[in-house]
Amino acid sequence: MSTKTTITGGALILAGGLALAVYANTNASALSTAKSTMVAKYVTLSDTALAKGDSKAAEKFAKQALATDPKNKNALVGYKKVILASCPKSAAPAAGSAAQTATPAAIPKAAAPKAEEEDEMGCI
Repeated sequence: MSTKTTITGGALILAGGLALAVYANTNASALSTAKSTMVAKYVTLSDTALAKGDSKAAEKFAKQALATDPKNKNALVGYKKVILASCPKSAAPAAGSAAQTATPAAIPKAAAPKAEEEDEMGCI
């Protein structure tokens, strides 16, 4: 490659970078609005996938929302929903049942969730 081509290419890259910087500074509110709109779309897609039981798609969309704007509260809440949906569900005893009034020693050990399952996804 010739020196002339290298200099011309470098100048074009520099000009493009400067143009982008000027555009970003003059259109900051438009870019912020566009980010918020994209996050909202990804969160909606994630919620829809969760409702259909497709946890892999829900996680993919939630991660895309976070990648679009990592500080966006809706993106964080959407990702939290996906994580909590993946936690194992424990069967809650019916009101007034013997399991509610039993002492800890009387509760069978099989009823306790396995620690490995909880640690895998950070479930409580």
